[in-house]
Amino acid sequence: MTAPPQHTFNLVTEPWIPVTMSDGPTELNLSDLFTRAHEIQGLNEPSPLTYTALLRFLLAVAHRATRGPDDPQDWAERWRRKRFDAGKFGDYLARYSPRFDLFDDVRPFAQAGPEFGIKDDSPVTRLFMERTSGNNPTLFDHAWDERPPALSPAEAARALLAANAYGFAGAGGKFYNTTLIAGYCLLLEGDNFFQTLMLNMQEYSDDAPDLLSRTRDVPWWELDFPDPPVEKGGNGALGLTDLLTWRGRAIRLVPDDAGLVRRCFYAQRYQLRESEARDPFKRYVEAKSGPSKGQHFPRNFTPGRALWRDSGALLEHQPEYDPENEQPGILRWLAEVSAFLEAEGTSPPTIVATGLVNNQARVDLWRMDRLPLPIEVLTDAGKHLAVHDAVELAETVRRALSDAGKEFATVALSRGERKPDPNDVTRERHALHLEDRYWSRLDTRFQQFLTGLAATPDADDAVLTWAKELRAIARSVYFDATHAAGIGSRWFQAQSSGGRMLERELRKHLPGLVAADEAEQQSHDESVEVPV
Repeated sequence: MTAPPQHTFNLVTEPWIPVTMSDGPTELNLSDLFTRAHEIQGLNEPSPLTYTALLRFLLAVAHRATRGPDDPQDWAERWRRKRFDAGKFGDYLARYSPRFDLFDDVRPFAQAGPEFGIKDDSPVTRLFMERTSGNNPTLFDHAWDERPPALSPAEAARALLAANAYGFAGAGGKFYNTTLIAGYCLLLEGDNFFQTLMLNMQEYSDDAPDLLSRTRDVPWWELDFPDPPVEKGGNGALGLTDLLTWRGRAIRLVPDDAGLVRRCFYAQRYQLRESEARDPFKRYVEAKSGPSKGQHFPRNFTPGRALWRDSGALLEHQPEYDPENEQPGILRWLAEVSAFLEAEGTSPPTIVATGLVNNQARVDLWRMDRLPLPIEVLTDAGKHLAVHDAVELAETVRRALSDAGKEFATVALSRGERKPDPNDVTRERHALHLEDRYWSRLDTRFQQFLTGLAATPDADDAVLTWAKELRAIARSVYFDATHAAGIGSRWFQAQSSGGRMLERELRKHLPGLVAADEAEQQSHDESVEVPV
C-alpha cells in the first residue's frame, strides 16, 4: 500500500497573508510581512471575520517577538523608528519555525496533533461562517457539503485562524461559543501596516494588561507537547497573546494528494472562562435587568445601528460615575500615547469594528464598520462631551421624526370622527421608512463632524452646526417620504399635520438651535438698511 504524500507549507517562508502594496495586491510570508510592514498599506482580506482573526494573530506574534512594549516610553521609541527590527522577528520565527508548518506530523499550525481523532470528517466549508455548510444559511455562497471547494494551503491557514475565533455553541452541548462570537472587536488602522500593528500593540509587560500580563503568558506555538488539559467549566487565558490566539476548536486538515484541502476533522477544544479578564479589544456593558443583572458583557452589533452611534461611550473613560460603560482597553492605551502621536503630527487613526449578528447558532449578518478617530477628540474632555451630545441630538431628532411619521399616518388613515386602528397606524408609519432614510444619511456626515470637531477650538459651535444639519436632514427625509406615500387632499392634509408636529418637536428639543436662529435673524434684521 502506498503511503500518502507528506506535504509541507511553512508559514514563515511560504506566502499566505494577503496584503496591499503600493503597486497592488500580493501575498507575503510571516518573515517578509514584519520586515516590510512599513511598506505595506494594509491587509487585503475581504472577510471581516478572517481579517480580525488574522490581525489578532499577527499582533500576538509581534508582542512575543519583541517582548513588549514595556511602557509608553518604550512604545514611543519603537514608533519613532518607523519600522520593525527585522533581526528580532527573524530570530523569533526561526526558533519556532516548525510550529508554523501547516502540515507538520506532530504539531501542525493551529491544529490538533496526532492524538486527535474523531469518527467523521467534515467539509472544509465548516471553517467559514460565510460559506454554506451544515446549518449555516445560504447568504452569498452556494457550495454544497458533498462537493466542497478545494482550499489552497494559504487559504486553509487563514481559515484555521477564523474558525478558532468564530465558532458557535450547539450540537447537543458538545460545543461552546468561541472568543469572538460575543461582541464586536475593535482594532485600529494607521497609514501603513507598521502603524496598524503598533497602534494595536498596547503595553505588554509583567504588570499589564490587567490580568493578561506577560508573566504567565504563552501562545500555543510556544507550548511544549502535550497541550494543557481541558478544564471543566472552561480554561482561563494565560495572558494577552494566549487570548488573542485562543484555540476554541480542535481542527485537523486533511490534504489531498495535491496538497489541497477539502475535508477536515472538527471538534470542541477550549472554552474560555471570560470572567477572569476582559478582552481589551471589546467594549463591555452592564446588564440592567434579568438573571445576569450587574454582570458585564461584550457589546454586540445591532442591525441598522452603525458604530458611530456608540462613539460617545467608546471615547469616554469616566468609570468613577459610569462604570458600566468603561472605555475599551485599546482606546485607553491609545489615550496614554496620544501626546506623543500629537507631537509627531500623526494622521488620525481609524477605528475598525468587526463582528456578526446571530440568532442562536445562525448568522444573520457580519460586517465591518470604520470610524475616523482624531487624537484631539480622544484626549479633550470637552470634545468627548461634544461627541456624546452629538449622538444624543441625533437620537432626539430621530424621535421627533418618528412622532411626525405617526401623526402623518394617523391623519392619513382617519375617516371623519373615526380614529384609525393603532396597528394600521404603526404599519403605515413603518412603510415610510423614515428612520432608515434618516440614519443612512448620517454616517458620512458624522465622520465629517468628528474631523471638524478636532480642528475647531469651540466644540459648542461644532455641535450647533451638527444640530442644524440634523434638522435639515429630518425635514428633507420627512417630506421626501410623505410625498411618495400618496396623493389627494387627505394625504396633503396628513403631510401638513405631520410637518407641523416635526417642527414643534424640533423646537421643543433643540432649544439651543432655536436661540441661535433667533440671534441670527436679529443680526440679519439689524444689518438691513432702512431707507430714509
